[in-house]
Amino acid sequence: MKPKYKRLFTLTFIVFALGGAAGLVLNALSNKVTYFYKPTELKAATLAPNKVIRLGGYVKSGSVARDPDTLALNFTVTDFSNDLPVSYLGVPPNLFREGQGIIAEGALDQNQVFQAKTLFAKHDENYKPPQLQDIKDPSLNQ
Repeated sequence: MKPKYKRLFTLTFIVFALGGAAGLVLNALSNKVTYFYKPTELKAATLAPNKVIRLGGYVKSGSVARDPDTLALNFTVTDFSNDLPVSYLGVPPNLFREGQGIIAEGALDQNQVFQAKTLFAKHDENYKPPQLQDIKDPSLNQ
Protein backbone atom coordinates (compact mmCIF):
# COMPACT_ATOMS: atom_id res chain seq x y z
CA MET A 1 0.00 0.00 0.00
CA LYS A 2 1.29 3.44 -0.89
CA PRO A 3 2.09 5.89 1.96
CA LYS A 4 -0.58 8.23 0.64
CA TYR A 5 -3.29 5.59 1.08
CA LYS A 6 -1.95 4.56 4.49
CA ARG A 7 -2.30 8.13 5.72
CA LEU A 8 -5.81 8.39 4.26
CA PHE A 9 -6.83 5.08 5.84
CA THR A 10 -5.37 6.12 9.21
CA LEU A 11 -7.06 9.53 9.08
CA THR A 12 -10.41 7.97 8.16
CA PHE A 13 -10.11 5.46 11.00
CA ILE A 14 -9.31 8.23 13.50
CA VAL A 15 -12.28 10.34 12.36
CA PHE A 16 -14.69 7.40 12.69
CA ALA A 17 -13.23 6.39 16.08
CA LEU A 18 -13.58 9.95 17.43
CA GLY A 19 -17.12 10.21 16.05
CA GLY A 20 -18.09 6.91 17.68
CA ALA A 21 -16.54 7.94 20.99
CA ALA A 22 -18.33 11.31 20.87
CA GLY A 23 -21.62 9.53 20.13
CA LEU A 24 -21.17 7.19 23.10
CA VAL A 25 -20.31 10.09 25.43
CA LEU A 26 -23.33 12.14 24.30
CA ASN A 27 -25.63 9.15 24.71
CA ALA A 28 -24.33 8.50 28.23
CA LEU A 29 -24.69 12.16 29.19
CA SER A 30 -28.21 12.44 27.83
CA ASN A 31 -29.27 9.62 30.17
CA LYS A 32 -27.79 11.47 33.17
CA VAL A 33 -29.38 14.87 32.52
CA THR A 34 -31.75 15.72 35.35
CA TYR A 35 -34.65 17.88 34.30
CA PHE A 36 -37.37 19.09 36.60
CA TYR A 37 -41.01 19.51 35.72
CA LYS A 38 -43.12 22.50 36.71
CA PRO A 39 -46.66 21.69 37.93
CA THR A 40 -48.15 22.83 34.61
CA GLU A 41 -45.76 20.60 32.63
CA LEU A 42 -46.31 17.65 34.95
CA LYS A 43 -50.09 17.82 34.62
CA ALA A 44 -49.73 17.76 30.82
CA ALA A 45 -47.09 15.01 30.74
CA THR A 46 -47.81 11.31 30.39
CA LEU A 47 -45.35 9.47 32.60
CA ALA A 48 -44.92 5.85 33.50
CA PRO A 49 -46.44 4.99 36.89
CA ASN A 50 -44.06 5.65 39.81
CA LYS A 51 -41.39 7.09 37.51
CA VAL A 52 -38.91 9.05 39.63
CA ILE A 53 -38.77 12.68 38.49
CA ARG A 54 -38.07 16.12 39.89
CA LEU A 55 -40.74 18.74 40.48
CA GLY A 56 -39.76 22.39 40.67
CA GLY A 57 -41.64 25.48 41.71
CA TYR A 58 -42.50 27.60 44.72
CA VAL A 59 -44.03 26.52 48.02
CA LYS A 60 -47.50 28.08 47.98
CA SER A 61 -48.19 30.44 50.88
CA GLY A 62 -50.54 28.99 53.47
CA SER A 63 -50.19 25.43 52.19
CA VAL A 64 -47.61 23.95 54.59
CA ALA A 65 -49.06 21.44 57.07
CA ARG A 66 -46.84 19.47 59.46
CA ASP A 67 -47.81 16.57 61.67
CA PRO A 68 -46.07 17.07 65.04
CA ASP A 69 -46.26 13.35 65.93
CA THR A 70 -44.67 12.13 62.72
CA LEU A 71 -42.31 13.77 60.28
CA ALA A 72 -45.07 14.08 57.67
CA LEU A 73 -45.05 17.33 55.73
CA ASN A 74 -47.73 18.28 53.21
CA PHE A 75 -47.55 21.38 51.04
CA THR A 76 -48.41 22.66 47.59
CA VAL A 77 -45.94 23.51 44.85
CA THR A 78 -47.01 26.20 42.41
CA ASP A 79 -45.71 27.78 39.23
CA PHE A 80 -48.40 30.47 39.57
CA SER A 81 -50.42 28.82 36.80
CA ASN A 82 -51.07 25.42 38.36
CA ASP A 83 -50.65 23.86 41.79
CA LEU A 84 -49.65 20.34 42.77
CA PRO A 85 -49.95 18.80 46.26
CA VAL A 86 -46.75 17.29 47.66
CA SER A 87 -46.31 14.85 50.52
CA TYR A 88 -42.92 14.36 52.20
CA LEU A 89 -41.86 12.23 55.14
CA GLY A 90 -38.74 13.55 56.82
CA VAL A 91 -37.01 16.69 58.02
CA PRO A 92 -37.11 19.44 55.38
CA PRO A 93 -34.00 21.49 54.52
CA ASN A 94 -33.29 24.60 56.62
CA LEU A 95 -34.22 26.92 53.74
CA PHE A 96 -37.65 25.34 53.29
CA ARG A 97 -40.44 27.88 53.81
CA GLU A 98 -43.53 29.26 52.14
CA GLY A 99 -42.83 31.34 49.05
CA GLN A 100 -39.38 29.76 48.65
CA GLY A 101 -38.21 27.94 45.54
CA ILE A 102 -38.07 24.15 45.93
CA ILE A 103 -37.15 21.09 43.92
CA ALA A 104 -38.65 17.79 45.07
CA GLU A 105 -37.51 14.40 43.84
CA GLY A 106 -40.03 11.58 43.88
CA ALA A 107 -43.00 10.20 41.97
CA LEU A 108 -46.61 11.05 41.27
CA ASP A 109 -49.06 8.60 42.89
CA GLN A 110 -52.44 7.46 41.55
CA ASN A 111 -54.19 10.31 43.43
CA GLN A 112 -52.08 12.93 41.62
CA VAL A 113 -50.15 13.73 44.82
CA PHE A 114 -46.40 14.04 44.39
CA GLN A 115 -44.69 11.71 46.89
CA ALA A 116 -41.33 13.38 47.50
CA LYS A 117 -38.35 11.35 48.69
CA THR A 118 -35.89 14.28 48.69
CA LEU A 119 -36.33 18.05 48.96
CA PHE A 120 -33.89 20.66 47.70
CA ALA A 121 -34.49 24.25 48.78
CA LYS A 122 -33.32 26.94 46.40
CA HIS A 123 -31.99 30.31 47.45
CA ASP A 124 -30.91 33.47 45.67
CA GLU A 125 -27.38 34.82 45.34
CA ASN A 126 -27.92 37.11 48.36
CA TYR A 127 -28.38 34.21 50.78
CA LYS A 128 -26.47 34.29 54.07
CA PRO A 129 -26.61 31.49 56.62
CA PRO A 130 -28.52 32.49 59.79
CA GLN A 131 -25.29 32.42 61.80
CA LEU A 132 -23.80 35.13 59.57
CA GLN A 133 -26.80 37.45 59.26
CA ASP A 134 -25.37 40.03 61.72
CA ILE A 135 -21.91 40.17 60.13
CA LYS A 136 -21.48 43.11 57.76
CA ASP A 137 -19.51 42.70 54.55
CA PRO A 138 -16.69 45.29 54.53
CA SER A 139 -16.61 45.35 50.73
CA LEU A 140 -20.12 46.84 50.72
CA ASN A 141 -19.10 49.83 52.89
CA GLN A 142 -22.02 49.38 55.25
